[in-house]
Amino acid sequence: MSQIEVLDSEDELYAKAIELVVTKNKVSTSFVQRELKIGYNRAANFIEDMEKNGIVSAANELGKRTVLEKGKKVIEMVNKVHEIGRANGMSREITDKVNADISHNSGDTQDVGCVAGKRLLAFLERVERLEEEKAALMEDIKEVYAEAKGVGFDVKTLRKLVKLRKVDTEKRSEEQALLELYASAVGMQGVLL
Repeated sequence: MSQIEVLDSEDELYAKAIELVVTKNKVSTSFVQRELKIGYNRAANFIEDMEKNGIVSAANELGKRTVLEKGKKVIEMVNKVHEIGRANGMSREITDKVNADISHNSGDTQDVGCVAGKRLLAFLERVERLEEEKAALMEDIKEVYAEAKGVGFDVKTLRKLVKLRKVDTEKRSEEQALLELYASAVGMQGVLL
């Protein structure tokens, strides 16, 4: 096994440790050791790295640590990478490698491995901006339907018309013919749907 492969698997394991600690909100070396089935020293090193990277707090007088805000943001970025990856047909293996780089980098915008942090952050910010625009457009559409309802139009029928207009004319005719055939087969002749 080459040194690069060892580093990649170590980074992926570290990413899993971060995800585990942040999602379960439990910062404990023995917890990480048990859940990831690794040695105590390795788990302790992961917890120390998380502290250095600002993901978890230093141990208090009782030896307890807490998940910091930066750790929560790392997990948000990891989840967004998976979401973007799924939307673009990326395999889970590729998004896991990206997430390992993000987790290792702990949210900083530096180049890590093969991932340009600033570029990745730019993609995430674009997606977030588009999601906000999408929400605003959905609200505008809702207002248009409310206005149409206010002047007497049936919103349910309008929605059907909008949906029908999106379908190709030939396909719409085919679907209508099938619908009429099925309707007549169950005794619903002459019903317009």
